[in-house]
Amino acid sequence: MNREPDAVLYPFATADRPPAAQVGGKGASLIEMTRAGLPVPPGFVLTTAFFRPWLEHLRAAPAWRGFAEAVGADGPSDDDLRTRAADLQAAGEDLALTSEQERRLSEALDGLAGADPGPGGAPGTRLLAVRSSAPHEDLAGASFAGVYESVLGVRPDELAAALRTVFLSAVGFPAVSYKRRRGFDPAAAEIAVVVQCQLDSASAGVAFSLNPQNNDYDEVVIQANWGLGETVVAGSVTPDRFVVDKATGRLLETRPGAKETALWSRPEGGSAERRGEGGGDPSRCALTAEQAAALARMVARAEALTAAPVDVEWAYTADGELSLLQARPVTAYFPVPEELRTAPGAPRRLYLDTTLLEEGMQEPLSVLGEQWMAEAVVEMIRQVTGRRFSTRESGGLMHTVGGRWYLNASNVLWLGTERLAASLATLDVHAARTVRNVDARYYRRAAKRPAPADAARTVAGTVAHASGLVARTLGALAAPERARRRYAGAVDRHRRHLDDVERTAPSLRHLGEQTMKPAVRLLVREGLPLTAAAEAATSLLTALYRRSPAEQRRSLGTALRSMPDNTTIEMGLALYDLARSLEEHAGPDAYTDPAALARRIGERDLPPAFLDRWDAFMADYGFRGPDELDLATPRYADDPRPVLEQMRHYVLLDEETRENPRQAGERRRRERRDAYRRLLDGTRSPLKARLVKRLYRTAEALGGLREIHKYQLVRDGYRVRRRALAAGRELAEAGLLDTAEQVFDLTWEDLAEAARTPGTPEADLRARARGNTRYRRLVRRMPGTRFPVAVDSRGRIPRPAPRAAAANALVGEGVSPGLASGPAKVLSTVGEKPVLPGEVLIARATDPGWTPLFVNAAGIVLETGGSFQHGALVAREYGKPCIVGIEDATRRIADGQAVEIDGTAGTLTVVSDPAESRP
Repeated sequence: MNREPDAVLYPFATADRPPAAQVGGKGASLIEMTRAGLPVPPGFVLTTAFFRPWLEHLRAAPAWRGFAEAVGADGPSDDDLRTRAADLQAAGEDLALTSEQERRLSEALDGLAGADPGPGGAPGTRLLAVRSSAPHEDLAGASFAGVYESVLGVRPDELAAALRTVFLSAVGFPAVSYKRRRGFDPAAAEIAVVVQCQLDSASAGVAFSLNPQNNDYDEVVIQANWGLGETVVAGSVTPDRFVVDKATGRLLETRPGAKETALWSRPEGGSAERRGEGGGDPSRCALTAEQAAALARMVARAEALTAAPVDVEWAYTADGELSLLQARPVTAYFPVPEELRTAPGAPRRLYLDTTLLEEGMQEPLSVLGEQWMAEAVVEMIRQVTGRRFSTRESGGLMHTVGGRWYLNASNVLWLGTERLAASLATLDVHAARTVRNVDARYYRRAAKRPAPADAARTVAGTVAHASGLVARTLGALAAPERARRRYAGAVDRHRRHLDDVERTAPSLRHLGEQTMKPAVRLLVREGLPLTAAAEAATSLLTALYRRSPAEQRRSLGTALRSMPDNTTIEMGLALYDLARSLEEHAGPDAYTDPAALARRIGERDLPPAFLDRWDAFMADYGFRGPDELDLATPRYADDPRPVLEQMRHYVLLDEETRENPRQAGERRRRERRDAYRRLLDGTRSPLKARLVKRLYRTAEALGGLREIHKYQLVRDGYRVRRRALAAGRELAEAGLLDTAEQVFDLTWEDLAEAARTPGTPEADLRARARGNTRYRRLVRRMPGTRFPVAVDSRGRIPRPAPRAAAANALVGEGVSPGLASGPAKVLSTVGEKPVLPGEVLIARATDPGWTPLFVNAAGIVLETGGSFQHGALVAREYGKPCIVGIEDATRRIADGQAVEIDGTAGTLTVVSDPAESRP
C-alpha cells in the first residue's frame, strides 16, 4: 500500500510504491530498482509534501507576484523571465528547515548511518549526493535533463543548504523556460529531492539501454570517465565510449576519449578536479571489457523494470563493485510498434514506411483511417495478383500498424539492394540511398519464403490479372482519347453506384467496404493503365532523344511539363480565382479576420456571386485537405479556415508579383507547346517525327491524370468520413463517447460490438479508444519523434552513405531544375505559418494540401521524396526548382537563413544566418 498523500519521506527500501506525483520520476525509479535487488546506494526521497512549507513561503513573498505575471504572460522575453526567476530565487535564500522537517531529516540520516553504505561508500564522514526529482522530471516525454541543480559531496551538516539549492532550482530560469516550451505550467514549482549515499567512485558515467545514434534496441552505449560521473553528465569531457550487444554481451565498439579532466570525492566534503588521470595516457580506458559487459547486463535489468529504454547513471568503485545511481526513461527515440519487432538475437526484418514514401504523411493515421486504408492496400494487391494478403501477418509483405503501412523489405531483398533502390528512387531518393547502404545479407535471413505451390499460384494470378492491365495500358497508349472516354464513363458509373450505396448502407462498416472496394477497382483497373501508358510514352520519347543535342533534350523536358488536366494544379487555380472573387466582391479587408469570414460564409452573409463560386469550389474540392487519406482529418468543407488563409496568400502574391497563377499557367502551357514545335522542327527523320507525334499525343492526353487516382479515392473516403461523424455524434449524445471525433479511435468491430451488446463492459467505447490509441499517444509524448523512412525490427534506423559537399552546402537530388535564392521558411505542418513570396520552402514531405504554398515559394527543399512524388510533380508544374533527399533539412536549416538552391545539381548552399538575412 502507498502511504498517505502527505507522506514527507520514503527510504529507497520502502515496501510502498509511492506515485511519481509525490516522489518524482527519479525517486520512483530508485525505489523500484532497490525493490528489484539492483545495486543502488542507500538513500531516501523527500517528497513534494516535505517542501510544502518552503513553497508556501515563496508564494507569500512579494517577488512571487512578478514571477507569476511573467510566466503567465503571452510570450515574455527571456530577459524578463530570467530577471523574475532570479528575484524569486533571491527571496528564498533565507529558507530554513522547520522543526518538523529537521526531525524527519535527522531520523532519515540516522537510518542511513545504520545502513550498509554499499561498495565504495564515502570513507569517514558519510557524504551525500542531493539531486532533484520533480514530478514532471524523467518522464517518457520530458527528461528535464540539466535544468535542476544537483549538489555532490554534501556533509550531513550541509544538507539543509544543499536542499535549498535544489529546491530553488525549480523556479530558476532553466526549469521555467523548459516547462514553457514543453507545455507544463511554469508556475508549478513542486519538487521532490533524492538524498543518496555518495560513492567514492573510481570510474563513473552514463549508459543508454539503446543506441541513441542509430536507435538500435540491442546495443547498450556506455560513456565513462575516471572519478565521479558528473563530468560525463555535464558534457565537460570527451568520455570513453563502449557499445555492447545486449543479446550476446559482445563488445562491439571501444573508443577511448580524451578524458581531459576528472572529478574526485574529497573525504571532508565536496569534490576536487584533477587532470591527467589514467597515468596521463588517454588511450587507457576507464572501464575494462568485463566491466562494460557487466554494466550492460545491469542496464538491461533496469530497462526490464520499466519495459522501456532507460538512461542510467552508474559508478564503479576501486575494488570493482558496480552501483546504479539513477535511471530515467530515454526521451528521444523512435518506438517501433510491438507488432513489427523480432526477439533479441533473432534475424531482423527491414521495413520501409510506405506511408511516408508514397503519400508524404508525417503523422499516424487514425485507427479507423488505418483500417480503411489497410483494407484498400489488401484490395489493391488482390486486384493485381488475384490473391488476398493479410497486412497483419507477422513477416508478411505488408504490415499496417500504428497508423502506418510498412513494406517488409526483407522479403524482396532477394532482388538485390540496387534493384530495390532503383524502384524506390522515383518515390524517395533518401530511401533509395539508404537501401543501397544496407547489408542485404543481414536482413535476408528474416525473409519469409513462400512454399513453391503458393509462389506458383501467386505468379499465375499476377500474370492473369496483369495481362488485363497490360492490354488496357497498350490500348491507352494507342488510342488515348478513347481511353479517356472509357475512364470518364467508369467514373460516372462508379459515382452513381456509390450514391446508391450511401443511401442504402445499413451500417458504417457496410458503407466502408462497399465504398473502398469499388474505389480501388476503379483506381487499379481503370486509372492505372492510363498513367502507365503516359509513363511509357514519356520513357519512349526520352529514349528517342537520349543521344540528341542538349538543346533538343531541353526542349523535350519543357514539352513534357505542365500537361493539362492535373487536378491538383486545377485546384490551386480554382483557389486563386476564389481569392480574387472575394477581393472583388467583398474588398481586401475581408481577409483581416479569418474566423469572422468563416462565420459570414456559414451564415451566407456575402455577395451571391462569391458564394456561388465558393459552393462550386467546395463541390469539387471540399473533401480535400492536408493528410487527406486519413478519414479523421478535417477537410476544407469541415473547416474552411485553411482555405481562407491560402486565399489570403494568393492576394498577397498578386500584390508583390507581376504574374498571377493564371498568367503563369498560361505562360507554361505556351512554353510547352513552343518546345514541342521546336522538338518536331529539329527532328529530321519523318518516321521518327511520326512516332514522336503519336507518343506525345498519349503523353499530353494522359500525363496530367496522374493525380486523379488519389483525388477519386479521397473523394470516396469522404463519404465514409461523413457517415462516421454522424455515428460519432449519436454515440456522443448517448454518452458513450467524449466527442463525435472520438469515433475515429475505434474500429469497425468496436462499433459493431457496441451495437450488439449496448451497456456491457465489452461495449465500453472509451476504453477501447484508449487501448486502440496507446501507440499513437506514446509517439505524441516523444519530443520530436519522426517516422523514419527505414527501420528494422530491433529499432535500428539505417542511414544512407555520407555524401561529400562543398563548404556550407547540403547535397540532395534535383527533381525540378532551376535556381532560386531567398530566406528559408521551415514548416512541419501546412498551416504552421505563411510562405511569403520569394521564400524557399523547406519541409519534410508534402501532400496535395501543401500545393497552394508552392505558388509563393521561390523553390522547394524536401527531406523525402523522388521525381514521381507529389512535391516534385507540382514543383515541375509550377516551374519551381526542387531538391529532395536532404536528410534532416528541417533541423539543419533555420527560419530566415538565406539559402541558394540548384534544382539541377541538387545542392542547397547556406548564404547567411537568420539575423543576417533580415532586411
